[in-house]
Amino acid sequence: MAGVNEKYIPHWPPYPPCVNEDCDHTRFPELVGKKFDEAKAVIHRDAPYVTIIKLGPDVIGLTDFCCNRVYVRTDKQDIVVTTPEIG
Repeated sequence: MAGVNEKYIPHWPPYPPCVNEDCDHTRFPELVGKKFDEAKAVIHRDAPYVTIIKLGPDVIGLTDFCCNRVYVRTDKQDIVVTTPEIG
């Protein structure tokens, strides 16, 4: 949770609704090629305040930036195919 302005975390509601104030744009490039469950555990450990949303093949996520959301795009074998990032 390094770098996150912790004063905002306690009052953030669960996603939805979107929270987009005062957050870091954290990326998890080391998770590409990992199974979804492993990626989810790493993200939850490093950013416990976010909701993790799995996007399978051909699924489109919202384009708004939300500090309390991470999209994890997977293939048909449940492997992470793009870098998950907060937003």
